[in-house]
Amino acid sequence: MSDKVKDATNTAQSACNDLLSKIINNNTAIRPCVVDGDEDDNYTVWLIIGVQEFCVTAYAGNLEESKWTQDLLARALIRLIEQER
Repeated sequence: MSDKVKDATNTAQSACNDLLSKIINNNTAIRPCVVDGDEDDNYTVWLIIGVQEFCVTAYAGNLEESKWTQDLLARALIRLIEQER
């Protein structure tokens, strides 16, 4: 692979990572929730668009599972943005 192709690939990957971070930080949230009276380590994942917020999981699991779901949501939003370009 030529250096120009490697540079272009690295630039595109960096832009994707920046967008992923921006979407995770600005357009999603992980919030604690109570499941069957248990308040420990239960979370939901939210999509935030302006002043509107949408719970996208009834229950996303523990914090690690919720972060995984949040990442998948952000990546799906990136694919949606790319399809609309």
